[in-house]
Amino acid sequence: DTATLRARERLLALDSLDVPPFDSFPAPRRARRTLPPVNGRSHEWPRWMPDGVQVLVTRDEVVDHGATRPDLFLWNTGSGGVRRVTRGAGIRQADPSPDGREAVATRCHAGICSLVLVDLATGRWRVLAPGTPDVVWHRPRFSPDGSQVAASLHEGGAWGVAIVDVRSGAVHRLAVAEGASRYAPSWVSSGRELVVVSERGGIANLEIVPVDSGPARTITRVTGAVLGPDVNRADGSVWFLTLRSGGYDVRRLPSVDASLGVVAIHGGLAPVAPPTMVTAVLDSTRFTTHDARLSDSGPRFPIPDSRFPSVEYGLGPRRWRVLPGFTYGADGATGTLMVGNIDPIARLSVVAQAGTGTPGTWQGASIAAALRRAPELGVSLWSVRYEPSRQPGSLAPSYLDMERYVGAGVVVRHSVTSSAASHQVALGATAGRLDGPPFVDGDRLAAVGEWRGRISRSSGTTALHVLGSASASLGTTDGYPWRRAVGSLGVVSAVGRWQVRGDWLRGDGRSRREGWPLPAAEQFIVGGSPAPYIEPLWMSHRIALPAVPAGFARGAEVDLLRASVSLGAWEGYATWVSAGRAPGDFLRRAGFRRLLGVERRFSVSPLGFVSLPGLTSRVGAAWSPDTPFAHQLRAYASLAYSP
Repeated sequence: DTATLRARERLLALDSLDVPPFDSFPAPRRARRTLPPVNGRSHEWPRWMPDGVQVLVTRDEVVDHGATRPDLFLWNTGSGGVRRVTRGAGIRQADPSPDGREAVATRCHAGICSLVLVDLATGRWRVLAPGTPDVVWHRPRFSPDGSQVAASLHEGGAWGVAIVDVRSGAVHRLAVAEGASRYAPSWVSSGRELVVVSERGGIANLEIVPVDSGPARTITRVTGAVLGPDVNRADGSVWFLTLRSGGYDVRRLPSVDASLGVVAIHGGLAPVAPPTMVTAVLDSTRFTTHDARLSDSGPRFPIPDSRFPSVEYGLGPRRWRVLPGFTYGADGATGTLMVGNIDPIARLSVVAQAGTGTPGTWQGASIAAALRRAPELGVSLWSVRYEPSRQPGSLAPSYLDMERYVGAGVVVRHSVTSSAASHQVALGATAGRLDGPPFVDGDRLAAVGEWRGRISRSSGTTALHVLGSASASLGTTDGYPWRRAVGSLGVVSAVGRWQVRGDWLRGDGRSRREGWPLPAAEQFIVGGSPAPYIEPLWMSHRIALPAVPAGFARGAEVDLLRASVSLGAWEGYATWVSAGRAPGDFLRRAGFRRLLGVERRFSVSPLGFVSLPGLTSRVGAAWSPDTPFAHQLRAYASLAYSP
C-alpha cells in the first residue's frame, strides 16, 4: 500500500545502497465463497466436483442420545445451497468420480473403517473394500479414468498405499520401501503414477510412486513435514501443505519431474527417544482370509468371521460413584448424598439419593433407573416430605403440604434427533400414597403423556430455535378425579455469544366431575426449589422459582412469561407469573407478579466413561418489585443428579 511504499522511499533516501525490506510471504487471500457452520458444526474434507461449481463436504449430524455421525453434503458455490446426500452413514473423506455420479469415501462404524462407493443422486452406498479392526482405510482418491481408487491403508503398525479396482473390488498393495510408511496418495494426470507422502529417511516428503513397477522418486526436500498433496490435473502442478514453526503453509510445486535425494536423519540426533517395537497383534483365529474381492496377487486381509461368537455388551461393566448435592434458596437449604451405578456407555444408569434440610424443604429418599434402549425406559421410587407452609416467609397454605408422599413411576420415551429438528414423546404412569393436606389421606394415581420438540435454523454465527412442549395428565387424588394440561413455547435467537430468548408457559387444571373443584393437592404452586427426588413429569403442577418461597403464585391455572438475554454463560432475565384470573382477560395480566434476576446454568448428560450420571447445576440471584417480597434480593444455588 502507499504507506509501505513511502517508508521504503524514505529508507532509500537515507541510504541508497540499503536493501529495501520486503515480505517473503504472499499477501493474505480473500475468501470468494464461505460455507458457514450449521448449529456449531463445521464442514470438513472439501472436494471439488467435476463441474467446478459444487463441492463435496462432510458435516457431523446429530443422531439419537446426543451422539453425532458424519454425513455427506453437496455445496453449490454459485447459489449457496446445500443438499444432504447421506443420512446416518458415517461418511468421511469423500472424493467424486470423474463423471460426478458417485464418490468414494471411508465409512467408519463400530471401530472399523472401510472403503465405500456412494451414489450422489440417491445417497445409497455399498462397500468397495472392507476394513477390519487391524486394517484401516483412509483418504481415497479416484483415478483420472474412474476405473481405480488409490487409498491409504494401515496394517501391522505401518501405513501403505493400495489400489482398488472399482468394478471387482480387487485390492493390490504397493510395495513398501525400506519399511517406511507411505500415505495420502493422489493421482498424476497420466494415471500411471501417484504422488504420496513418504517417511523414508525419517522426515515426511513427497514422492512419485509408479503404479505398475519402478523405483520411487523424491520430489521435495523439507526438514519439517509435508502433508495433504493434491494434483491440479489442468497443469500437472502439485499443491500441498508444509509444516514450520509458525504453522502450516500452502505450497505449489509446478512439476513432478524432479528427482531429489532423500532427506534423512543421521547420527546421534536420531532418534531423540528410543523407538518402541511393540505392535498390537490380534488373535488370528478370530478372522478368516477368504474374500472374493481380494486379488490373488495382492495381500489377503483378515475379514471378521461371522462364525466366531461375539460377546454381548449386556448391561456392561458397572462402576460406582458417590457425590454430594444440595439446594439453597428462598425456601431454605437441603443437603443430599447421591450414589450412582453406571456402565461406560450409560446404557443402564441407576441413581439413589437421600437427604434432609431446613424445616419445610424437600426431604426424603429416592432411587431411579434409566435403560437407554429404543425406546428408553425409566423407573423411579420415592418417599418424600414437603411442607412449604413451614418455610420462613412462605405464602403457601397448609393444605399444600405433603407430610409423606410415597410413590413409584414408570415412563417410556422415544426420541428422534437431527440438526434441524428434534422430537421426544413420553408416556408414563405413577401410583402412590399421599398423606398430609387437610381432607387428603389416600392414593394418588395418574397417567401422563408429554411431547417436546425443537426446530432450528442457522447461518454462520446466527441461529434461531423454536422450542415447544405439551403435556396432559389424568388422575385421581384420594378419590377425586382431575385432569391437567401444561404447554410451553419458546423462541431463541443467537448471534455469536449473544442470545435472546422468550418463553411462555401456560397450565390449566380441572376436576373431571362437573361442578367439583380441583383438589387442593393438584393446584399449581409456583416458587421454591425444584424437587430433587421426583421426576418433574409426575408433578407438573409444581413450578420451581428458587428466588421466592413456594406459593409466590398458586391456583387452578397459571401463566408464566420469561424474557432473557445472555452473554456467554451468564443470563439476565425477567419473569412474570400469575395463577389468578382477571374476568375476561385471556392472559390474566391483572395478577402478574414480576421477578428480575441473573443466573448461570450448567447441565450435562450422563457420561458413563467417567461414571457420572446426569448433572444439573444452577446459581443466581433475583429481586422482585412486587409485594409481598418487594425490594428483597435473594440468592439461590443447586446441584442435582438424574439417571
